[in-house]
Amino acid sequence: MRLEAKDVTWSAGGTVIIDGIDVTAIPGHVLGLLGPNGAGKSTLMNALARLVTPDRGELSLDGRPYAQWGRREMARTLVAVQQQAGTDQDVIVADVIDLGRIPHRSRWAGVSRHDREVAARAARLTGVEHLMQRHWQTLSGGEQQRVQLARAFAQEGRIMLLDEPTNHLDIAHQLDVLDRVRATGLTVVVALHDLNLAAAYCDEVLVLKGGRAVHYGPPARVLTAEVVRDVYRVEVRVLHPDPDGPPLFQYLRADIDTGGKDTPTPG
Repeated sequence: MRLEAKDVTWSAGGTVIIDGIDVTAIPGHVLGLLGPNGAGKSTLMNALARLVTPDRGELSLDGRPYAQWGRREMARTLVAVQQQAGTDQDVIVADVIDLGRIPHRSRWAGVSRHDREVAARAARLTGVEHLMQRHWQTLSGGEQQRVQLARAFAQEGRIMLLDEPTNHLDIAHQLDVLDRVRATGLTVVVALHDLNLAAAYCDEVLVLKGGRAVHYGPPARVLTAEVVRDVYRVEVRVLHPDPDGPPLFQYLRADIDTGGKDTPTPG
């Protein structure tokens, strides 16, 4: 399923946060949203997830505008995992994962055998099957993130929107989660900070700066040393250890204004 954004703009308190964004998420591809803090990645993700309504522009799935999609139909199609997810309710992991099944059952229906099977499969897929009876509040940040991903898999949508899904995860789980996301064959939009992960797992990347889209295309073509310097204010060496593989980024130094203060010298 194709997701398209055309001229999407959103403001808050008179400040434009994202401005005139055009992008297409191609069916079966992983699209990475890249950019420094405050570039607009999470806001764009919220607009794609229909959590905020753009001031201007249009969002569509397979050419059908969002306004023509009912809430339940959209929930069966589009799955979102936000950067931060919390609750004050005293729930266990099994309950959180089951939230992904709600769009698939009638209003007053209980949890079916099929729902339990799908939830169990999603838990195994993300390595949290041993946590099913644990209370949400007792989990580490990384465990909570994997449970949220399990909930997303249990939702069985056709498009996944993942806002920094590797946040709080150790290296092994970062690679495992992105391997599994890519293996779904779904249309995926993922916000990432790690350029090496983006280069390894994304088919295309959209680079944001100051709320605007400044670069789009395959990572190997887009993520040059000049682009990284301009967007992230970081000097980087782009390596190619495998001629047939993705580029590898070696960070050299940051060029960040410290307000006139001297940068401490490591001792």
